[in-house]
Amino acid sequence: QRPPRAVMASAEEVRAACESAFAAPDGILEANAVASILRFMKAGGAPQDVVRLLSDSYRGYALMGNLMSSWLDVLDTGDGGAAGSPRNAAAAACVNAHLRQRVRETFRPSLADAIWESGSEPPVWLNELVSQPTWRPLLCELAEEHPNCLLLNYVVQRMAEAGHDSEIMNVASAANNLEVFRRVLSEALGRLFAATSEGARSSAVASICKMACHDQYTYAYVQSVLLSVVKRREQNERWQIAEHLSEVVRAYARRRNPGAATLDLIMLRSVVRCPDNVLHAIAGMVTERSLNPADVRLIYRHCKGGGEFGARLPAEVVQAPELLELLIQDIFSPARKINPSFRGMYVYVLAYASAGEWATGGGGQQQQPQPQQLVDEALLQATIRALEAAYEIVEQASLASVSAQSLLDVCQHAERYPVVAAGLVHWISICFEDPNHFDGFGKEVGGLGHTVFSASVSAAATTTAAAAAAAAVPGEPATAGGAEAGGKQGVGPVPFRVALLCDVAEHHLLLRPRVMEVLVAALEREYTLDALLALDLRRVLMSGLVFLVCLGTHAFVVISYVRSRLEAKQIDVSLARHGVTEMLRLLTPPFTREFASEVVRILENEAILEGLRGDDKDHRELVAAFVASCRGLVPISDAVSAAVGP
Repeated sequence: QRPPRAVMASAEEVRAACESAFAAPDGILEANAVASILRFMKAGGAPQDVVRLLSDSYRGYALMGNLMSSWLDVLDTGDGGAAGSPRNAAAAACVNAHLRQRVRETFRPSLADAIWESGSEPPVWLNELVSQPTWRPLLCELAEEHPNCLLLNYVVQRMAEAGHDSEIMNVASAANNLEVFRRVLSEALGRLFAATSEGARSSAVASICKMACHDQYTYAYVQSVLLSVVKRREQNERWQIAEHLSEVVRAYARRRNPGAATLDLIMLRSVVRCPDNVLHAIAGMVTERSLNPADVRLIYRHCKGGGEFGARLPAEVVQAPELLELLIQDIFSPARKINPSFRGMYVYVLAYASAGEWATGGGGQQQQPQPQQLVDEALLQATIRALEAAYEIVEQASLASVSAQSLLDVCQHAERYPVVAAGLVHWISICFEDPNHFDGFGKEVGGLGHTVFSASVSAAATTTAAAAAAAAVPGEPATAGGAEAGGKQGVGPVPFRVALLCDVAEHHLLLRPRVMEVLVAALEREYTLDALLALDLRRVLMSGLVFLVCLGTHAFVVISYVRSRLEAKQIDVSLARHGVTEMLRLLTPPFTREFASEVVRILENEAILEGLRGDDKDHRELVAAFVASCRGLVPISDAVSAAVGP
């Protein structure tokens, strides 16, 4: 008799559970309502009870939502659609935004997993959500907030299978499945290689960095993929982009976790033959953020071939960006005095790292990837001589005694050797931090620096090579005569270091972001100069930013910077007008929508508009030509059109 009581108890439990489901608001609209009714009837439930419970619990929330949507359709008069249209876009956007907010507020991972675990197949509505572009971003946000939710992990996998890789590249749970992660990484790299604008490149790099640094396994996988691209050395710029991206990912990882340096050394140890004491020496200096002369001497000895293996150290071992940064800081910082007996070792190790090259076969065809780089002895010696020449300039307290030929030689070294260019940019940034550095600005007019700078800007606009930079140094006699400063560019005498920055940017694509950082920092710094001289100096620095635009990069970044500073009233109006005018003078249509939009926002500034109304004819014609080329691309306000004329 016990089994019947057990069966009876089980039936009562089923009926109680079903009655609870029927009593829930709008229980009849639940996806499993029919199945619950059948279970209730099989457990001995009465049909009239089903009708009563479902009738009492009915609220009609879905119909209320439809009614509210129809009211929005009637009331809406925006661009979303005609008033009264059955599918008004503005009304739908309003409803969707509210639903997204409610889902974020009420989502519970445990309840979602219970739905997932209750049946052998995923709910039908889940695939419908994945197929809707409106809801995929919400699913990605929830997956990012709840990485351990089984249902959301399945959603991410379904999105990857459906080809929506670009939408899930920022979702951490995508890294839990190797196949999904591989596809997402491939999609992100494809976007990076195909990017044509600075904004697209920055977005792709940020996404890859976040993906790579999910954990140590994804980091190792991404770095291995990038290394394989670099070693193939294909006849395009992809390997250079991959090499730079590897460094960016490495720096991003070490900012989040300093212990990533150890992982890099472990990965390096697995692909090249390197003594453990050298790796420990590098790891110690990178961790301490300071060079140890004894460790540098150890590395130098192995680079010369005097190590325990009897062979020269693979170049990759000393190419850790943090180690190179420390070497550049010690060699090119005037305040840091290196012991003369160690200086040659510092220079040799830095040159050795930059002289490594992958072996190539005859006829320019790439051989199979080599396990390590080979050091070009001729390039090594030439780089050492270039670094020594640059060091002689850096250690001078004043450039008054330096000949024009020496300055020209250093500029030529900076053009040819990226490591010399990087070191000189660091030296210039240190010099610009001195509040008295520009105290002599304007006392000497002319110099090769101004002439070369003006020629470089014009040359960049026509994609020709810029001349070597040399200049009169602020507060010091000019090293050579030159044409009167300004010309159409309207800038005063150009300091040597500013002209050198532009020369570096001309020849080294990857150093341009750093050059822009130095110019922007100098532009925003306060000076003790006379107000007019300080404004002239800032016009020179602004012309340096314009030069970056003329090189074909940083156009959107520079114009966005000018616009943001102008709107925040943190830049002189005449300085903003100077920058915009020079860009419009040197650039030609067609313009990108983003660039044109930023320029139009600057022109719509009240102070800029007032200046336009009183400008000379040539200036108004310049702005009018830009406005005419952008009609149909971006909206042009009536105020701007009236200011520049028909």
